[in-house]
Amino acid sequence: DGAEVSHYLVPREDAVPRAPTLSEYDGGSTAADMPVVTWASSHVEQALVGEVEASELLRIADRGRSQD
Repeated sequence: DGAEVSHYLVPREDAVPRAPTLSEYDGGSTAADMPVVTWASSHVEQALVGEVEASELLRIADRGRSQD
């Protein structure tokens, strides 16, 4: 539908693997009002941020994670 989604990857050798979850970060009044989903494998931290519903970001992250 034309919505933008950003995917961030941060190499990290000591990352603790975890499933995708909605970030609980509250950036205050200056933070963009967009959901953030984060997850990790043993070597990389990842995040999705976008102009879509949190449930859609979680679906995208789950699908991508299953293809790792």
